Amino acid sequence: MEYRWSATSRWVNCSKYEITGLAFSSVDTNHIYVQGVDYEVFCGRWKESQKVFSFRGDSNWLGFSKCADMDVLAGWCESGSVFVADITKDQ
Repeated sequence: MEYRWSATSRWVNCSKYEITGLAFSSVDTNHIYVQGVDYEVFCGRWKESQKVFSFRGDSNWLGFSKCADMDVLAGWCESGSVFVADITKDQ
């Protein structure tokens, strides 16, 4: 039996700038976190190609990471700042 890749979704013009990081949500796998070279990290529904919300740093992001088992993001900026954001659902 042979296997091959098959695209399940395509998000055209997802970000205005170059994307440098992606991480799927641990809370809802229909959501993905996208980090670009600018100062914004956003969450979107990848199947619907829809931006849901965003978080901004104080300067351009140099990188970010997400906890493996929960939706806590951490990122570091050109300014030397480190931000940690805990993503929670509105009640």
